[in-house]
Amino acid sequence: MATLRHEFYETEEKLTLSIFDKGADPAQVSVKFEPRKLTYTNGEKSLVLEPLKGQIDPEKSEYTVGKVKVEVRLVKVAQGRWTELVGDSPDPLAAAPVSSPSPPAAEGVRRPKKNWDALTTTILSSEKEKTSDEDPNVGGDAALNSFFQKIFADADEDTKRAMMKSYSESGGTTLSTNWDEVRKGKVEVKPPQGAEWKNRVSRLGKTPSKFLMSRYTIIVAATKANGIGAKGRLPWRLSKEMKYFAQVTSAAPEGKQNVVVMGRTTWESIPKKFRPLPKRSNVVISRNREYDLAGKRRGTTDGSTVLKDNLKTGLSVLDANPTTLHRGFIIGGATLYSESLAFPLSPTDPCVDRVLLTRILSPDFHECDVFMPDFLKEGTTGPTEWKRSSHAALQEWVGFEVPEGEQEENGVKYEFQMWVRSV
Repeated sequence: MATLRHEFYETEEKLTLSIFDKGADPAQVSVKFEPRKLTYTNGEKSLVLEPLKGQIDPEKSEYTVGKVKVEVRLVKVAQGRWTELVGDSPDPLAAAPVSSPSPPAAEGVRRPKKNWDALTTTILSSEKEKTSDEDPNVGGDAALNSFFQKIFADADEDTKRAMMKSYSESGGTTLSTNWDEVRKGKVEVKPPQGAEWKNRVSRLGKTPSKFLMSRYTIIVAATKANGIGAKGRLPWRLSKEMKYFAQVTSAAPEGKQNVVVMGRTTWESIPKKFRPLPKRSNVVISRNREYDLAGKRRGTTDGSTVLKDNLKTGLSVLDANPTTLHRGFIIGGATLYSESLAFPLSPTDPCVDRVLLTRILSPDFHECDVFMPDFLKEGTTGPTEWKRSSHAALQEWVGFEVPEGEQEENGVKYEFQMWVRSV
């Protein structure tokens, strides 16, 4: 039997497998789902994946036969990244972890130069002096937040680079202050057992991911000259691009919502029947303290719309509601784009580390009178730079299939891109 070419991208909850079988007859295609096995057949062509890297739910998994490929959607039993389709490692659900003494720190990972013991002792001592009446966060939250702020505030540029790069690349599982080691390559997602920072955090009874940062994503459609609007409206009508915007900003795990942050002008540009944007928490920024939004007082909320005086307080909502909010998006306008891009990458404060850019390739739309900053040249502060991600990385991040390459709609050519801010 002929073996079929295939590729995949994944999220924490699902894995989407594309099997390239052009012209496949839906009546002839068979896909059999088993907990650790996938079998695809179409006449003499077949693809067998066994053992799958993780366990799937056969009842919830499904597939769709297209003209060029068959898309198979696997629902994971346990959340997490597989990084590869098949593997000989035992099913992580089959056995409980066995505790063992922590091995030495992984090769190539040095202990931080900071005196973690002294810092931890000082912070914990200050916490013991407080009571729950004086500080509702007593018991860990305030101490841990202060812990990371102290390290970052006193650090030199190389230490800051190491902290930002290690945390960003490892998905929040590793924090290193040693730039000489971190600069050598990508930091693994799995933290090295016995690493000093992990031991200190364990003593505090918390993990750093909740406190280190609120990373926001800018999502915008812009011309090659960075034009984003003309006379208070979009100069193009792209229904597929708008569907992409809605899908990206709405996609969130069950029980959570994303945050969309916008300026007053952007809010008012949305037709009343469509605002607040559904299935998302809307944050509207207005410096006009007298501005009235549907009769609400500033800072009040109806569960889907929040009013804030400035961008920094607006961005703080993600940190304030980590159990109900998933991702944060800045959706306009030009002033908010400019302000947010000026925030330096930080493990303690809200910042922007990703831009989902729909690049309008043609026409030029010379009538544009509103522009976003040229973030590739002037949107960074400190030792960081912007790099374009691969299309596969874009699909993996958003969690669904995105048309690749140049698209055309109503005479407008455009392309979906993702740029990330790295150290």
